[in-house]
Amino acid sequence: MSEDVKEAAINTATAAAATGAGGGAAVFAVSATGIAGLSGPGIMTGLYGLGSIVGGGAAAGLFVTAGIALGVGVGVYKTLSWLRSL
Repeated sequence: MSEDVKEAAINTATAAAATGAGGGAAVFAVSATGIAGLSGPGIMTGLYGLGSIVGGGAAAGLFVTAGIALGVGVGVYKTLSWLRSL
């Protein structure tokens, strides 16, 4: 296997790990701030709770949730990339 293929495989695995971590953090944030469970009312309550952080409602909560997922994903990706460089 060539070095380019190995490098591409490592980069893909790193990006997948970061995406999974970011998505998991977003689901946790929504479910932790709302009614227990991931039913319709639970999700809406969680989004409203997150949206109230920035002075909005459930729609603003979508952006807060996306920011959480993006922040965690970038953090995990940067950390894994840094660990690979050691």
